[in-house]
Amino acid sequence: LIKVVNSLYTDVAARAKKAGVVVSHRYPELEGSIPIPAKFTIELGQRMVDLAGSDDHDRALDQSFLQLKLYSAHPFQRRNDSPPKYQFGKDALAFYRDAGNKDRPFDRIEKTRVGARVLRYATPLIMKEQCLKCHNDPKLYELDEFRKTDWKAGDIRGVLEVVCPLENNAEQTQKTLLNTYLEVAGTGAAVLALCSAGLMLGRRRRRV
Repeated sequence: LIKVVNSLYTDVAARAKKAGVVVSHRYPELEGSIPIPAKFTIELGQRMVDLAGSDDHDRALDQSFLQLKLYSAHPFQRRNDSPPKYQFGKDALAFYRDAGNKDRPFDRIEKTRVGARVLRYATPLIMKEQCLKCHNDPKLYELDEFRKTDWKAGDIRGVLEVVCPLENNAEQTQKTLLNTYLEVAGTGAAVLALCSAGLMLGRRRRRV
């Protein structure tokens, strides 16, 4: 579901940009902007952390809340959590350095700090043609070691990780899943409304 939403948003953001809407990695700081696809997914993951009433992914997991993470070996500016410093994230990035694994998931069952079992499930994010201009812009990378400006469509550009609690807190897990779906639907509806407004504005400008 998350990959489908990310793919749909990528197409919507590309159309919005053509209509004059500012699509930026600096969302929400940049007034009037909407996020680039990667930032959209990162923000969605943060909203899921917020549902747990926590500012910490691991603490939210201890409370049986589903978690979502996106990371890359080539992060944009201000991504202190990417590349990941925990072992599963490092292993997932290493696994997807082999392009032959792009159609394969990477998963593992682990324990949280308090001993609760979780399933970590990773899948690759594939570079789309609409994303090349931003990802090949050297100004968007903060450190030289992370900079990559020769991306091509079809490259593995990052990893999307979902972490699902496996303990007997089924009621909490179901509630979190429902809240996640509602969050995705609400965010998607707001973005579509904004993009529609941008498209209409673009058409009016062309008529003038």
